Amino acid sequence: MLQGRIILLYKGKGADRASPASYRPITLLNTDYKLAARTVASRLGPVLNQVVDPTQTGFLPKRWVGDNVLAHLEEISSQRWVRILHTGTTARVAFNGWHTDVFPVSSGVFQGSPLSPLLFVLATQPMAAHARRRAQQLAFQPIRLPSGDPAPIMHQHADDTSIHAQSPSDAQVILDTTVDLHCAATGSKLQRSKSQGLGLGSFSHLEGPDAATGVTFVAQDASVMHLGVPLSRQPEAAATALYSAILRKVEIRIARWSGFRLSLLGRAYVAKQLLASMVTYHATFIPVPSQLEKRLCTALHTFVAANRPVLGGTSARLYPGKDTCFHAVKDGGIALVDLRAQILALQAKVVSRLLEPEQLAWKAFFDFWLYRSTAWQTAQEPRPAAHHQHIWQLGRFLPFSAFDAQRMQAPLRVRQYVYAYQKQPRRRGGMGAGRA
Repeated sequence: MLQGRIILLYKGKGADRASPASYRPITLLNTDYKLAARTVASRLGPVLNQVVDPTQTGFLPKRWVGDNVLAHLEEISSQRWVRILHTGTTARVAFNGWHTDVFPVSSGVFQGSPLSPLLFVLATQPMAAHARRRAQQLAFQPIRLPSGDPAPIMHQHADDTSIHAQSPSDAQVILDTTVDLHCAATGSKLQRSKSQGLGLGSFSHLEGPDAATGVTFVAQDASVMHLGVPLSRQPEAAATALYSAILRKVEIRIARWSGFRLSLLGRAYVAKQLLASMVTYHATFIPVPSQLEKRLCTALHTFVAANRPVLGGTSARLYPGKDTCFHAVKDGGIALVDLRAQILALQAKVVSRLLEPEQLAWKAFFDFWLYRSTAWQTAQEPRPAAHHQHIWQLGRFLPFSAFDAQRMQAPLRVRQYVYAYQKQPRRRGGMGAGRA
């Protein structure tokens, strides 16, 4: 039961096939082990939601990539089962039909175990707690939210960690103390030369390797990719580059699938599952430029209607027509994905989360921009003093006002979320009735 079979998966991207570093190991486990690990994971999951910082959003139920909440670790009653599943474990490597001798696994956890991700989240939690405590001890200066409160020092999603500090010298303190201490305690290793930095404000001039931190700061017109989303000083240019690259990938994927003789419903299914899905994650956070959104929709529609490549940007008449193609089959449509509506729904989800009482760092910035809006200030009678009052007022204000999001003195991203929220009549009516 405690023996795993390790296989090697080629990483691709032109890596040298003769180099061991070009392969990623994954452990194949027997069903008995997975059932036991899944049972423990299902018990730990709900508990860890209460004890792991909200800045760690990986592998936990009901966690989302943008959420951050402070929490403390609680004693886990199932430690004995964790010890049973990770004591006396063995493995052997399988490659090209050849198997090594069995060897003991004395450190780490099995990749492929349902329990491993949760244990990893627990192991990285002390690093975030240590950084927060060091900030309270004034060892370094964190970034300040518009309210004046300190922003979270670390944002984590699984093993992807970003550090936020007032200056490179403050970031150096975090790296030299908190991060290095975590690496020494867990056997982890941070490759600073592969880490990237983005300077803002008075540090916007930073570019290239920084001798103090060992981090490479990106150029003025470059972006830092964080969880697949580009962070840039030039958001419009970054959005255009991002969705232009996605459009090219969509067109390449269309060219491949056009070689198959699929039915109309089959092509509609491919358009939803394999094409539109390439856009939705990024569109939740970064508005799609209108011209690129139009080209993406045209590419999907042409593929479904004509089943031919659309590298030239041509379009074709849909069958059935555009007024009915998005409906279910029983209603005369073909269940074609409505990319524009899907993007609006995802952006409206952000506003829906804003209205929830949970206090998160990103909400402080949204509050700041909404407070600056003349229309929003007019709607407040009187101006709310507490966060929950603000959220309650916002819940009443957005659904029923003739508010023009374009008049907001706020970033395009915030305006886009408000516009998307106003386009969801069912959500508006239900929530407004509950809060009025």
